[in-house]
Amino acid sequence: MNRMIFVAGVLTLIPLISPAHEGAMGIVKDRMDAMTEAGRAMKDAGERIRSGRSLAEVKDDARTIAAVASRIASLFPPGSDQRPTEARPEIWTRWDDFTARAQALERESAGFVTDAGAGDRDAIAGRFRTVGRACADCHDQYRIKK
Repeated sequence: MNRMIFVAGVLTLIPLISPAHEGAMGIVKDRMDAMTEAGRAMKDAGERIRSGRSLAEVKDDARTIAAVASRIASLFPPGSDQRPTEARPEIWTRWDDFTARAQALERESAGFVTDAGAGDRDAIAGRFRTVGRACADCHDQYRIKK
C-alpha cells in the first residue's frame, strides 16, 4: 500500500500535458518536452510495476528516463530562464547543487535500467522509488510550484 501511495505521489509531480508549455521555444521547449517524456515513462513504469504485468517493458521506460537524466544539466544553460519556464532562478545560483542532483538522478536511472533488465519485481520497484525520490527532491528545490 505504501508503494502505491508513493508512486501516486510521484506521478502528481509530473504533469503529462501542461498548458505552461504553450509558447515555449528553443531550449526551454526542449527541456519541457524532455521532462514530459521522462514523466510519461515514470507513469508507464509505475503502472507496469503496480500491475506486475509487462515488467519486461519497464526496461524501455527506464532507458527513456536515463536518456533524459543524462541530458539534464545541458537542458539548463545560463540564460534559459525565460517564460514559460517552470525552472526557479536558484538553478543557476546554486548550480553545483543542481548538477549534483542531476548526476544522482543519472546514476539512479542507470541502475533502474540494470534492475529492470534483471526482471526482479522487488528490485525494480525499489529502484523506481529511488528514481522517483530523486526527481521529487530536485523538483522541490528547483521547480516553480503550480
